[in-house]
Amino acid sequence: MPIDGLMLGILLGLAASACWGVADFLARGVTRRYGDFETLLGVLVVGGIGVALYVVPQGVAPVLAGDRLTIVITALLAVGGYAALYRALKVGVLSVVSPIAAGNAVIPVGLALILLGERPLPWQLAGGACVLAGVALLSIQKGGPHPEGQNLQEGAAPPRGRIALGVAPALLCALLFGMSLFGMKLSVDRIDPNSVALWVRIIGVAALLLWLLAARRVTLPPAGCRLPLVAAGLLDAAAFVFFCEALTHTLLSLVAPVSATIPLFTVTLARVLLKERLSGMQQTGLALTLSGLALVALD
Repeated sequence: MPIDGLMLGILLGLAASACWGVADFLARGVTRRYGDFETLLGVLVVGGIGVALYVVPQGVAPVLAGDRLTIVITALLAVGGYAALYRALKVGVLSVVSPIAAGNAVIPVGLALILLGERPLPWQLAGGACVLAGVALLSIQKGGPHPEGQNLQEGAAPPRGRIALGVAPALLCALLFGMSLFGMKLSVDRIDPNSVALWVRIIGVAALLLWLLAARRVTLPPAGCRLPLVAAGLLDAAAFVFFCEALTHTLLSLVAPVSATIPLFTVTLARVLLKERLSGMQQTGLALTLSGLALVALD
């Protein structure tokens, strides 16, 4: 039985979420051994090669003069969001960072409502409010702070009475990446989605590489980091392609929250494999965030 456009878009959004979630989980371990921006460069380079191998044989659509600025801004927002995320993954707790970063869905939903004329249903608007409330609860902890930059030990509950390490960059990631998703929607409406994924990745890699070269931070990854780095890069590339393709089948205001269900995967992996624990308030925040995302996705 053929799949209708809405369902195909939802399935592609979920596939993107799964790939991003596992990629974040793999990258998180690498950032603490190799460095946050160095890991990001490796992921983007590997992912760029993967996207190119998939897209180039099918033909790369040219970017017309009127669309170039949109593509460049989208790519820079995306790489800035990635940089903030990888910083958060390095210093924070995965099961806290991931849901906050996934709150990026609120931004493209809001922009689609205001600028594109999309009309989310009442329960979708209620879901957006739940996401914001859940993110706030996830960001609050009870007790004293760690010294700046000190990583939490695996298996330990986050300390109490402070804003958790990694929350600030995770919030920045949500802002930048959410805006980049809206930019990708604008681009996909005018250019082949696979070509959008490729151009955004090429520009992002170039920008990050130039910055790291200027900072003299380009080094080869340690041997033990290479396999998870390659896997994370390929999964991230697949997520990018899935997301761009999903935008051609249904509304951005539906695809964005569905693809933001990344915590379903990262939190599960962190709980099972890393034994990370959440406080009661954070568990409530996580449930509220995921419930809100589910409401936003309902049609």
